[in-house]
Amino acid sequence: MVALTSVSFVVLFACSWIFVLCQETQEVTVKPGENVTLQCQSHRDADIEVIKWIRTDLKSDDDFVFYFTPNQTNGEHQNSLFQGRVELQHPEKKDGDASVILENVTIKDTGTYECWIAVKNNTKRRKRDAPEPISTIELTVIGTQEVKVKPGEDATLPCQSHRDADIEVIKWIRPDLNTDGFVFYLSPDQINGEYQNSLFQGRVELQGPEKKNRDASVILKNVNSNDTGTYECLIAVKNNTRRRKREAPEPISTIKLTVTETQELKVKAGEDATLQCQSHRDADITVIKWIRPDLKSDGFVFYLSSDQINGEHQNSLFQGRVELQDPDKKDGDASLILKNVNINDAGTYECWIVVKNSGRRKREAAEPKPIRTIELTVTGHTAGDKEGGDKEGGDKEGGDKEGMFHRQVVCSLLLVLVL
Repeated sequence: MVALTSVSFVVLFACSWIFVLCQETQEVTVKPGENVTLQCQSHRDADIEVIKWIRTDLKSDDDFVFYFTPNQTNGEHQNSLFQGRVELQHPEKKDGDASVILENVTIKDTGTYECWIAVKNNTKRRKRDAPEPISTIELTVIGTQEVKVKPGEDATLPCQSHRDADIEVIKWIRPDLNTDGFVFYLSPDQINGEYQNSLFQGRVELQGPEKKNRDASVILKNVNSNDTGTYECLIAVKNNTRRRKREAPEPISTIKLTVTETQELKVKAGEDATLQCQSHRDADITVIKWIRPDLKSDGFVFYLSSDQINGEHQNSLFQGRVELQDPDKKDGDASLILKNVNINDAGTYECWIVVKNSGRRKREAAEPKPIRTIELTVTGHTAGDKEGGDKEGGDKEGGDKEGMFHRQVVCSLLLVLVL
């Protein structure tokens, strides 16, 4: 009985000093862009000499996540993924705290982290002990960041690298487009180029051209329904510690962009309605097509191409009543003016366009793509109502004629009595 008690005491004592023997792997889940604290706690009175954090799943024996000794903090062997992004939660290592904060996490930070420490031994005159494992953390970065904007607004797609990153390459792509063309590309040699998707030419720019504070975010201008989709930011960071060739860009953030809400437009009967449709500023528009999907008819509202304006397939409701706001289509303007609206014009309008690809490849979009949806509401009296008012006026005239007839009868009776 005494022997069993002694064993239990030894196990309990060991657990208080070496947590890894008695503690399960801690699971931590965070979202991209957040900061995460990786917990590592020695005993309260520990005089910590060495702290070493590693990523076991990176399959690298030399590179560490974070390293501290009395002589240095980190150094040339720190993995480039973590440079400038990891710091001690308590630099004084108060109460045996060896936890670190990993800033601005990305999907690449998902993995297994181990904390190793060496504690100064005050009771024996020995050399510094090798670090021993204290805690294991399974970090999972989940969820795609969602950005929602309205048609016509500018959308900021965030992408942050670590604090001290010397960014060499920034590449934004739309994997759901199933095309090799990219959204945005920057390297020391070029900005964008012939392989940029025509949908984004002249519409995307860096939020901070100097890439200050490791910022690789871009601004997508004048969004439309066609911009809804999944965007990925990939970057390559210059490695200042090793003389290696430039690494291929790696994914940093994933953004799900949703362009919400149909534009609502209200006009009074008899007025002209401007149906707004705007492509990017430098767009060379080759085709403009406006349709009314709620009419369930093949006829269109307006059609323009290099070969024709409107034609036999234009819906009769709109013949002679629609024209471009800017016939020159300046700054990508495909807006339409609908003249002298009436209640029959109320409904849903869609603007479809084709933009010429200025690159060396053939046009990527041979068919028009939707850019803007407008819900038109017509209020007030219509021409028919005014005609009805004329009819009421006609009834009034009829009443006047009837009164005149009665007066004539009365006058005839009076004349008979006099005679």
